[in-house]
Amino acid sequence: MRAKNAGLKPQEAGDKLVIISAKDGYRGAFSLSELINRGDSGDFLLLDRGDSEEDGRYSLFVIPDFYVDRNIRSIEKVEVVKI
Repeated sequence: MRAKNAGLKPQEAGDKLVIISAKDGYRGAFSLSELINRGDSGDFLLLDRGDSEEDGRYSLFVIPDFYVDRNIRSIEKVEVVKI
């Protein structure tokens, strides 16, 4: 997704932080620009697991990262904070 498709000007995406929390308390932090202004086709993968009780409905896999420590299972909350 691009900033203009999200109703933002590209320069407005740089001062916002997206915090995604899991049911177990794990949190991942991303700049909004990192999520929506990708130029390398390394998009994030959001999986909808339906009504899965064990792993929660949504999981986020950060495909462009070398490390897997920002993957989030059982997403419970998404916050957008202006910094």
